[in-house]
Amino acid sequence: MPSLPVFVDLCNALHISPDYLLQDELAENEISQIHEIETLWKHTSPQKQQLALVMIKALLEHTEP
Repeated sequence: MPSLPVFVDLCNALHISPDYLLQDELAENEISQIHEIETLWKHTSPQKQQLALVMIKALLEHTEP
């Protein structure tokens, strides 16, 4: 088991995030959901990105606190 500084150095050297290396060990969390949204976003056309942004804004404006 590497120390935390060694683990961070490995992640930096490989240009990957710690959650990528630990994905099989960690429960799904907010960060993994953000990464999923980011992946979907990157593989979507600019027109669909704009539509998604409008939909998200509308949802947030009309959601009760």
